[in-house]
Amino acid sequence: MQPGNCKALCHFRNDRRPDSAAAMKAAPFGLPKLLISSAVAMPIHAEQFAKYFALKDITVMHAVVDTVGMNALVQRIALNGANAISGMVEGSEFPRTGNPP
Repeated sequence: MQPGNCKALCHFRNDRRPDSAAAMKAAPFGLPKLLISSAVAMPIHAEQFAKYFALKDITVMHAVVDTVGMNALVQRIALNGANAISGMVEGSEFPRTGNPP
């Protein structure tokens, strides 16, 4: 990713809070992305999640518990997410120059 592209990843909602899903959607294909959410398994949110994640390479991890506040369960989920994204970064291959496959 080029240094000037960082501004393209800064998305904010109407209340000026960062919108991580929109930022991940704008990130280039192949850059490891992980979203941890407790709302993933809720059918009421399926259409909204489909809008963001259809045809994108975003990994979504269900948090099982609400992630507001830090406790032992949320800490374990965050560590699992950190391990997952670390594995994606370590295992990724950078594209070779030349003819595409």
